[in-house]
Amino acid sequence: MSLEQIKEVKLAEINKECSKYITDGFDLTLSDGNTHHFSLSTNDQLNLITLSTMVANGQEMIPYHADGELCAFFPINDVTAILEMATQHKTFHTTYCNSLRNYVKSLDNLQDIGAVYYGMDVPEEFKSDVYKYIVR
Repeated sequence: MSLEQIKEVKLAEINKECSKYITDGFDLTLSDGNTHHFSLSTNDQLNLITLSTMVANGQEMIPYHADGELCAFFPINDVTAILEMATQHKTFHTTYCNSLRNYVKSLDNLQDIGAVYYGMDVPEEFKSDVYKYIVR
């Protein structure tokens, strides 16, 4: 395999890991004092768009469900917290992934490319301004 082909394999690996981290979702403690888990599959993300519309329309109690739980009415402050955390979670992983990809594209050594993994610290010069802002 050529250097470019090896980079493409590594970039595909990074993309796959990023997608996994995004769809795995996040835990969030809500106003009931309990921690709930929310996945972010594509369908979940589409559902959250609907929730944001309901919030924007002033609906006070919004039906939704955490993973493995029955659908329930959530107060607007909980739905807002879910929407904010979902946005933060996806934005972090997307910007981290883009910075890590930028780093891989700069490499010209097979051993260095092989050492790259999702979750490693990205060298400063390859971090986007958005990523730097998020992790400050």
